[in-house]
Amino acid sequence: MIYKLSNTRRYNKGITLIELLLVVVILGLVFSVGGAMIAEGFRATYTSRDIIDADWQARLALARITRDMRGMGIPFDIVAMTPGGNPVNFVDSTGQTTTYSLSGTTLMRNSQALAIGVSALAFTYYDQNFAVITNAAQTSLVRYIAISLTVTHGGTSRSFLTMVTPRNFR
Repeated sequence: MIYKLSNTRRYNKGITLIELLLVVVILGLVFSVGGAMIAEGFRATYTSRDIIDADWQARLALARITRDMRGMGIPFDIVAMTPGGNPVNFVDSTGQTTTYSLSGTTLMRNSQALAIGVSALAFTYYDQNFAVITNAAQTSLVRYIAISLTVTHGGTSRSFLTMVTPRNFR
């Protein structure tokens, strides 16, 4: 016995061009939004890496400068004093002369590189009343030294400021 249904339809087993184009457009939108989110994630990762690099370079340099300057002898041991600028030369308590200067974008301690990517370095000298000392002949009045340092890595700049009180100043 063979039954024949009168309402049978014939179905296509493929997709139309319009359906295909619609899927391509939707997938394109999803991938473009997803790609933008992934690209932003990578950009944030690289920016944070640059900030961390700049931060540790500056902190390391400031720690070394601060330690050296705290060991200075009497105020007359500041050999070269340029207000707001660099280099700075001083004699520490062991009699060793130390020079900090900026050579291009490299912070130098004597002839050794201390930090790279340094875009600004400044020393400011203050007396006991926090008045700025601008005359090199007044080194005996120096009680505080402010160190300003800006480090740039990958387009990200970090600025740091610290105040040093040399131990042996009266």
